[in-house]
Amino acid sequence: IGINSDDVITGNIGSSKRMEFTAIGDGVNLTSRIESATKLYGCSIIISENTYAQCKDTIWVRELDYVCVKGKRQPVLLYEVLGLRSQPLSPAQHEQVALYEKGRIHYQQRKFDLAIDTFSSLLRATPEDPATRLYLNRCQQLQQHPPTSDWDGSWQLQEKWAWSPSHTWWGITVIGLWTMYKIYIKTVSLNDDIVTIWTIKPSRCITLER
Repeated sequence: IGINSDDVITGNIGSSKRMEFTAIGDGVNLTSRIESATKLYGCSIIISENTYAQCKDTIWVRELDYVCVKGKRQPVLLYEVLGLRSQPLSPAQHEQVALYEKGRIHYQQRKFDLAIDTFSSLLRATPEDPATRLYLNRCQQLQQHPPTSDWDGSWQLQEKWAWSPSHTWWGITVIGLWTMYKIYIKTVSLNDDIVTIWTIKPSRCITLER
């Protein structure tokens, strides 16, 4: 699940013969990129810095990465949601988050030897964590091929999974307070009038929050 908070334009777009409900804007594109990133980092829920700013007092997070997505020049911080603050993390989880952050600090300071040692140590404790392995591989790569002098610590995300309609149906997930529903929208012509059909189902798919 990828979650971003932003202003977007939504509505029925088309003509009297054919219309489709859609959402457009930078926030939509970023949300799609974040959702795709969950597969790269092996995380269930990733949120943007905009969303984190609105709910940081209620959730536990791990500051995941500082990335540039395709189509945007300004890097954004990504956070992995670990749980609600009403449910404390275990001492082991706190230690793992702190070690990950320590590795990221070394990484951003170009201390790739120290970052490799830190992420290697963390990977021994959490061998199933793709994000730690990703950073370890990235540091080894940058150790062999150092970044330019103007590097700001960000990484370019290359992968994007397509968010596309199935036939004439669009699926958009609306987020309430930790409750997600997918709204299926279809427009049909009835006596030259456009009729919109709404079907609401529980969902754990691509997310769009406003």
